[in-house]
This record gives sequence, C-alpha cells and structure tokens, in this order.
Amino acid sequence: MPDFTNLRRLPGLPLLLALLALAGAVYYYFAGESAVLPVQLVPHLAPVPLTLDSVAVGPVRLPLPVSGFITTLTHDVGGPYTQPLAAMLWLSTLALALAGWLAVVSMLRRPAFLAGMVPVIFLLLALNADALGVFSGSKQYFL
Repeated sequence: MPDFTNLRRLPGLPLLLALLALAGAVYYYFAGESAVLPVQLVPHLAPVPLTLDSVAVGPVRLPLPVSGFITTLTHDVGGPYTQPLAAMLWLSTLALALAGWLAVVSMLRRPAFLAGMVPVIFLLLALNADALGVFSGSKQYFL
C-alpha cells in the first residue's frame, strides 16, 4: 500500500499538478501542431510480376511475363527538421557534463586520468567537426 503522508502535508499538491497538466494541455492544443512533425502520405510503387498468357513456340508453351505495378500509400513522418532550441539545450547540457567530467578526472592519478580521458577523446573524435562546418573542408586540422 503506498504511503500518502506527503499528500496530507501538502494538500495543494494534487491541485497544483492538475493545474500544470491543464496548462500544458491548453498550450499544446494551440501551439503543439507547429512543434510536432507532420504526417504525410507517401506513395510507393511495388512491382507485381504477372503472367499474362502463354505462347506456343513449337511443341512448347512459353509463359508471357508482364511487368505490373501496384500503388500503395503509407503514412510517413517527414523530417528531419532542425530545432535550434533543442540543439542548444542539448549542447549546453553536454558542455556542462563534459566540464564536470574533466574537473573530476583532472584530479585523479595518472592511470585513472588516462582511463577517464579516453571517452572524452572518442567523444571529440565522434563530433565530426567537418560536417558541422567548424573548420574549412579544404584545410587539414588537428584536435
């Protein structure tokens, strides 16, 4: 049986949570459509092998194949759409976590420091600064 002693101490907590949920629902009712990815109909052509008839060639009857296509519609979420606010929040979270990690690892002894720096080096190598446009593509650079 769950313990509801916290709810007895804070009688307005369920009301506050209900008001927050209602405010979120009203906000997403008016602004949510522009913040979600649109669903689009996408046509697909699928080849369908058919045998139309058979043709007599000498003593043998050969099948006459015909290429046919069937059109199907599927629903697809278009994208990817860039969201600069989400990217900025993610990069700031990553930067704070990286700064905290480096602050802790830098105080360790040499073997632990090296073991703690290996994930940082691989993270920096995986960021692919070429695709981000940080450096010129025609020049060579070192991290």
